[in-house]
Amino acid sequence: MKLINIYFKSPLTWDCLISVGMAIATYKLTCNKVVEVPKHDFILSSVSDIANISFSSTGFILTILTVLITFKASSRKKDKIENYDSALDFFFQTPLYAQTTSHLKNCIKSLVVLGLVDYIFKVITPKCFTEYLFCFLIFSLFILALTLMRCLLILSKVLTLQNR
Repeated sequence: MKLINIYFKSPLTWDCLISVGMAIATYKLTCNKVVEVPKHDFILSSVSDIANISFSSTGFILTILTVLITFKASSRKKDKIENYDSALDFFFQTPLYAQTTSHLKNCIKSLVVLGLVDYIFKVITPKCFTEYLFCFLIFSLFILALTLMRCLLILSKVLTLQNR
């Protein structure tokens, strides 16, 4: 079984495991003085940046999802594979369409929650917990990156279908 299939069985779980692993590694590196914790103001600014990127990316993914749903609405079910106008038309009639929209919806949920949690942590975290906020920043950065990579991978697969 391909590694990508294993990942797509539970992508959010994998994203969280990888991100938590990186946050723990960052914490250990800061404890061992290998990595220096940036200033509190820089961390707060970075947390805001990640939250803003999360919300902006959510808008793009919503647009992609809307376009897919719109194309699906104009697609007609045919009786044979040979009768479909394009591979993308056929894609809309397969279970892959439902999986794709489900993954994109989960990406949206993940990014909205990430943005909200980032802002909440920015507001409530006292200065004495800067080290922990830094680790959460690393966690957020990896969640954001992995979620966007998942969306890019899904989009590239859909575009590959369209170009056939």
